Amino acid sequence: MSIKIELYKVFIASPGNLENERKAFRQVLRRYNEEEAVYDEVLFFPIFWERAAGGIVRPQDKINTEIDDCDYMVLILGDRWGSAPGVDGNSDYSSATEEEFYRALRNYHDENYPMKEIVVFFKDIDQIQLDDPGAQLSKVIEFKKKLESEKQIFFRTFENENDFKGKLVRTLGEWVRNHNRGGKKIGSRKKWEFSPFQNKHIEHIPFPREKSLDEKSVLVKELNEAKRLGEEGDITLAEQKYESLIISSVELSPKNDYAKFLFRIGKLGRAEQLYREILDTSDREKNTGWTSRANANLALIARSRGELDEANRLLEISLMYNKKLEHLAGMADNYRHLASIKRIKGDLETAKVNAEKSLKIFKEIEYGPGIADACSDLGVILRFNGDYDRAKYHYKMSFDINKKLKRISCQADNNGHIGTIKRMKGDLVSAEECYNTATEINLKLNRKHGLAKNMGDIGMVLLERMEYEEAKIFMSQALELSHEVNNQEMVARHLSGLVRLYLSTNNYKKANSHLESALIVNKKMGAREGIATIYQLMGSLQYIGKQLSESEISTNKALIVWEDMNNILGISECYETLAFIERSRGNIKKAVQYCNDAIKRCKDVGAKIGEGSVRMALASIHNMYGENDKAKKQLSIARKIYGQIGIQKQVELIDKYMADHRLITKI
Repeated sequence: MSIKIELYKVFIASPGNLENERKAFRQVLRRYNEEEAVYDEVLFFPIFWERAAGGIVRPQDKINTEIDDCDYMVLILGDRWGSAPGVDGNSDYSSATEEEFYRALRNYHDENYPMKEIVVFFKDIDQIQLDDPGAQLSKVIEFKKKLESEKQIFFRTFENENDFKGKLVRTLGEWVRNHNRGGKKIGSRKKWEFSPFQNKHIEHIPFPREKSLDEKSVLVKELNEAKRLGEEGDITLAEQKYESLIISSVELSPKNDYAKFLFRIGKLGRAEQLYREILDTSDREKNTGWTSRANANLALIARSRGELDEANRLLEISLMYNKKLEHLAGMADNYRHLASIKRIKGDLETAKVNAEKSLKIFKEIEYGPGIADACSDLGVILRFNGDYDRAKYHYKMSFDINKKLKRISCQADNNGHIGTIKRMKGDLVSAEECYNTATEINLKLNRKHGLAKNMGDIGMVLLERMEYEEAKIFMSQALELSHEVNNQEMVARHLSGLVRLYLSTNNYKKANSHLESALIVNKKMGAREGIATIYQLMGSLQYIGKQLSESEISTNKALIVWEDMNNILGISECYETLAFIERSRGNIKKAVQYCNDAIKRCKDVGAKIGEGSVRMALASIHNMYGENDKAKKQLSIARKIYGQIGIQKQVELIDKYMADHRLITKI
């Protein structure tokens, strides 16, 4: 079957010293045509000044005629401006490149010409040249300042040839999307620099949204309607709408959108089936863009099931395709998810590197949703690394962007993350407010993954308040939901939460049973952080059973991981258990040292609940050896901490000790 291909002519203008970039321009267009543009029924044809320079008329006149017939112009400038185009200097322009630019600009403003956009690329110049620019570079600098002040023509800077190629690919992608919107002239765009550490820039970020289909089409309207139904909680109607769309359309987008929806509501089997159908189709049609996307989405399902190695493998495949396509947004998303897998496996250094790569790329392409997601992911890694203040900052940055973009489900996730930081710092009231806000959103959207996390988080707040029955209800619901959506990471997490609950209520049989289940899940995933949590809790349980040597071994296994990850709370909890072990052995000096080290770490990050717990442990050690004044001092400080953060039951326990002259030992 024949198809109609739209041919767009792209003129490249540059002085004569940028031959490598001109060659790269030709290579990128050819490759992009073959792997991307043709599937949107578009081809980009490069036009070089050499093609029109011959003849008896002034060469530039022939070049200008070619420009009049072009749809786009790419102007590349480095440290040279070029020479005058006229005969014997008879020209209004100081270089041929300048004349070509203004010819294209005239055409852009005239509806009688097809020129749709002019994009200017400036090559980075080293500081030595900038300090003494000379006549040629001075003209380039002057021209760039003019563009900056007028804000009419979009421009980018690039560091090297590979950087130029990547940014040219993004430009071509924007032109394809313009074609899908009708191929009209593109309005002026402004280049905004964005830094995640400057809130004032948020109001000025352009947030482009990729469109794989013409928004005017009936299909897209129907897809938007299905999405709206899902977001408003009409799950059944949404499923019906999606099912009818994938039957009536041969496009891959309906299947992809439906699979995303199914993943969100926990129907992983059907979601996987659709993604595999997409993968089969894209492989058969050699559509590497969709192949990359399908592998990435299948990786998310594998991760949810706890198959971290498989998820990592699929993401690496997706990343390989995205690198070949020079699809930066896809690469950034791959790095983001690879970071999450590395975090779960306990490799925080690699996780942080990948998350920062993701954030850097999303900032570079000025893609708001990606910036928000990468900030959130980096916040999680920083939190595990014990850097609570920077973690909170990134969460807040992500929230502000998501609020601007009206990404409601993402705001729920942000509230959950911010709540966890507040909980770790002892602000249980604010933490609960954040968790409740997130829960309300996820209930409305029927986001079972989100609800499972929220329920578990609220359960932890109730556990800290010693409201054990209520905590058990929420944690059990969280575990049930996690099983329902087959999210093994959350299953392991909520099993661990219930272990803490049963330890606190002296139900050691159930604590041990849940420990064994959680250890199996975490080992299957290869989740180093989860395994460390289990060994830490196992050490506490073994200490209670008076198995001091076994407790020491388990606790030190956890401690090695926590120290490697710089997980402050994990380290302090291990020190607390080791202190009790040394107390039982009669090594009071070593026990006190463990407690003091743990208190210092908790104070460094503002972990008030952790500090209160360790001070109570230290008080029990002093009391055991008749140092009552020291014990009472530690209990007084702990009482003040618990009073400030509103854990009234702990305050009452300490008061009872003060009255009875007895110590409350808390494991």
